[in-house]
Amino acid sequence: MGGMGKTVELFGLALKTDVVSFTDGPMLDQEGSAVEGAEHIRIDPGWLGRFYSWAPASARLKADSLAEHANLIACHTMFRYHVHWARTWVRKKQIPYWVVPHGCLDPYVFSYRAWQKKPWMRLIGRRHLREAAAVIFASRREMEKAAPHLSRDNGRVIHWPVTDRVLPPQVRTEARANWRKELGANDADRLLVFLGRMHSMKRPVETMKCFSEASTTRSHLVIAGPDGDHSRSDLEALARGNPKIHFLEPVWGDRKATLLAAADGYISLSHRENFGFSGAESLKVGLPVILSPGNDLAGELGSVGCGWLLPDLSDRAAIAAIRAFDRASDDDLATMGASGRAWAERELSFEKFASSLRSLAEETLSAKR
Repeated sequence: MGGMGKTVELFGLALKTDVVSFTDGPMLDQEGSAVEGAEHIRIDPGWLGRFYSWAPASARLKADSLAEHANLIACHTMFRYHVHWARTWVRKKQIPYWVVPHGCLDPYVFSYRAWQKKPWMRLIGRRHLREAAAVIFASRREMEKAAPHLSRDNGRVIHWPVTDRVLPPQVRTEARANWRKELGANDADRLLVFLGRMHSMKRPVETMKCFSEASTTRSHLVIAGPDGDHSRSDLEALARGNPKIHFLEPVWGDRKATLLAAADGYISLSHRENFGFSGAESLKVGLPVILSPGNDLAGELGSVGCGWLLPDLSDRAAIAAIRAFDRASDDDLATMGASGRAWAERELSFEKFASSLRSLAEETLSAKR
């Protein structure tokens, strides 16, 4: 699901390897697989499956046959039964493994369900991290936040790649006109986009509040994404009376590409984004960004000059950035966008990601030998 599913798929493509997923069966039937060709182990429908993603031995047969021939396992995310399954095969085959936390070690993560996560870390997690050949993070800031949980120097930073296509100039021009017509905005109006789940972690309510208080003269806020612990209808009710805030269904594929092509900026005030694909995709298409310190990717962008990197999560900082975006000249926004695009093309290419992963795999397997 979401960025994690996309990242796992990219790992599989880069290493030309098998992907095993412990998956909720009804969700798989309804949503389909996020990773083409993945081997799905259907978790038990009972409480242990729902609570811990446990799957019985009868459901693990195909995955076990894949693990039997593995010489390296990359174990993505934490706190669930698949970690035990992976560690069983690591011990049985005496092979190395990687841990890819996907933000699981961010302090914010331990602010909810701590009763489950902290004991798990003491009993399993610390050893799991310590014995890994590498713990792979998407950004330096993600690794810095995780440092209290790492008892040895096995952390590695490899930026996830952005593979979404950039539309040609003529299509971008058409997209700008078409989206402004759909939203009821003028040709000269600016679109500031929020892409993500309507979840309190991503702070859509705070984003709407700060945008409203910024009292922009030419900017509109466009919010697109699936429901989370907030529903779109609830947020629409909160925004009622502000004609400059617009809500869309989740956008994917070509529709997302045209929305980004039509936009003038991207905003994320999230509590936590260990990478943030939407922000990275926005950089790649040349959009200036407004990023909270919860966006770990912002830690890589301090000298890039690609937008507004907020010092804290305060309303004051966000409002000031939104006003600055609204008042900036077209030339200034274009310069920021070009700087961000150049950085993304240099640092977030699939080729660089794949090369880094393959080099780490060679290093890991050489050390084992």
